[in-house]
Amino acid sequence: MAEQDQQFKQFGKGMEEKKMDNSRAGEPSPGEEPGAAEKAGPVSEEGAVGWEQERRELVEQLQRERANFDNFRRISRQQQINDREYALFDFFKKLLPVIDDLERALQSAYQDKNPPSHLQGLKMIYKQLLELLYQEGVTKIEAEGSLFDPNFHHAVAQVESKRGAGGGEGGAGGPGTEVSGPEGESREKTGEGVAGVVAEEISKGYTFKDRILRPSMVKVYK
Repeated sequence: MAEQDQQFKQFGKGMEEKKMDNSRAGEPSPGEEPGAAEKAGPVSEEGAVGWEQERRELVEQLQRERANFDNFRRISRQQQINDREYALFDFFKKLLPVIDDLERALQSAYQDKNPPSHLQGLKMIYKQLLELLYQEGVTKIEAEGSLFDPNFHHAVAQVESKRGAGGGEGGAGGPGTEVSGPEGESREKTGEGVAGVVAEEISKGYTFKDRILRPSMVKVYK
C-alpha cells in the first residue's frame, strides 16, 4: 500500500513538471484546449465599443454617487446648524427670567444706595451678559414710543390717549423718529400720547435671529 502511494506521488510530480515544460515551450498543457492562447488575442472593434460604453456608465454612476454624497453632507451640515440654533433658542428662553431678576437687582441697588463696588459689580455682570447674548444673535425689541406691532408686542392694558392717531405733531400721520427694530427693520417712534403707540413697557421682549424669544409686555394708548 505504501509502495502504491509512493508511485502515485511520483506520477503526479511528473505531470506537474511536464505541464511547466509545456508552458515554457508554448504548448498546451494536458486538459487545456488547443488554441486557447490565440483566442485571447486582440480585442475586436465591437468589444472596444462595449468596453468604452461600460466605462462611461461607471463614470456616470460614480459622478451620481459623488453628487449624492455632497448633498448628504450639505443636508447634514444644515441639520447640525438647525439643531444648534434650536438648542440655543430653548436655552436663551430659559435665561430671560434671570436677566429680569438681574435688572430688578440693579434697580433695587440704585434705590437702596448700596456701596458703589456692589453696584458696579452688578452693572458689569449685566453688561457682559447682554453683550454675550448680542453676539449670539439675541436682540431687544423696541417698545416704548414705537407703534404697536402685534408681531413683537403683547398688550396687557390700554391707557387714555391725549390725541388721535393722525393728529398733532409727531403722531402716526406726522413726522416721527425712526428707530431700528429687532430684525434690523425701521419702525417709527412716534410722540407721546398717540393712539396705537406703546405707552409703557412692562416687560422687555427679545428675539433670537428671526424668531421671537418673548414679546414685549406693554401698555398701549387708545
